[in-house]
Amino acid sequence: MTYTISNECLRVSAYSLGAELRSLRKQAGGVEYLWQGAADSWKGRAPLLFPVIGRLKRGSYSFGGRTYAMGIHGFAKDAQFDATMRGETCLSFFLRDSPQTLELWPFEFELEIRYSLLGSALRKEHILRNRGASPLLYEVGGHDGYNVPLLPGEELGDYYLEFEGMDSIRTRCLDSQIMVTRESRTLELEDGRLRLDTSLFDGDSLILEEVAGRKVALANTRNAERIQVSFPDFAYLGLWSLAGRSSSGFICIEPWSSLPDCDYLGEELEDKEGVRHLAPGATETLAYTIELGAF
Repeated sequence: MTYTISNECLRVSAYSLGAELRSLRKQAGGVEYLWQGAADSWKGRAPLLFPVIGRLKRGSYSFGGRTYAMGIHGFAKDAQFDATMRGETCLSFFLRDSPQTLELWPFEFELEIRYSLLGSALRKEHILRNRGASPLLYEVGGHDGYNVPLLPGEELGDYYLEFEGMDSIRTRCLDSQIMVTRESRTLELEDGRLRLDTSLFDGDSLILEEVAGRKVALANTRNAERIQVSFPDFAYLGLWSLAGRSSSGFICIEPWSSLPDCDYLGEELEDKEGVRHLAPGATETLAYTIELGAF
């Protein structure tokens, strides 16, 4: 089921399957900022990454002497959440452990995904509670796609990503199996800007570890429209689009709590870079904010 919240600035919809963001619009103008999926391109919109990020080696991980199979980005994106409206401007989705989740990930949990409108910004909170008697290990992240180009008459080359206060960005390299390697490469910026080009994604995602202020803006040279993503609680940032075509129609801006699997590490869950540990009975919140406007 789809739920909608709104305020004087924004109108936002999200879906109970996967607690996925489905629409992101300003009240004025009605332009859709969120990618709506396409059969001949990427079918997703903004899937939730939980309890792992990316692909696992051989499609599995090890924990407590047992091997668990899990698909790319975990199971939450395909799970049915319960929803609760918290007024006109706040919406929460809830998922708890079940026999099915325990076969994939051996932890008792409650996950709340909360969307809140704050003026021209949408805040997304990932609130996880450990219901078990032992520490819980997890990863969480976003995979939000944004329409590029946004308005008629624009082209991909009009768009850029802005990293305020940075002269270059360093991205981790990936091997042929899309596993993170120890190597990295540097991309130079012009006035803090990285011009968009599908060749940027010939090696799949760009994975950044050191983003000044933990924020990035998607903007263009044709007008003052901007999308700023601020992710103070997330150590990593993924950027992705389809390579090998003049324009895929979207770019994903993805705050991540941890790295996908690395080729220089084993399959043990506790060895994954950035994996989070949550004590029994404890609750942890990781949030990021999407702001629309000319700022």
